[in-house]
Amino acid sequence: SLNLPILKRKWDIIDLNFISRYITTNKDRQKIIRLYLHGYSVKDICSNLNFKEGKVYKTIRDYEKGYNKHE
Repeated sequence: SLNLPILKRKWDIIDLNFISRYITTNKDRQKIIRLYLHGYSVKDICSNLNFKEGKVYKTIRDYEKGYNKHE
């Protein structure tokens, strides 16, 4: 009865398909670790997933040190 369009406009601008950086990083990390455990070299992982070597080396190093709480 009040015809308040304010809420409709406010909620229409929210992107429902947004994926946070945390989620994408976690998915990338899982892909890297899976390939590493299957015996792929760092260069093969970089070429398959299109990542830089630094990211792959850091992920593998953190995994081997035991920083794999998020899996």
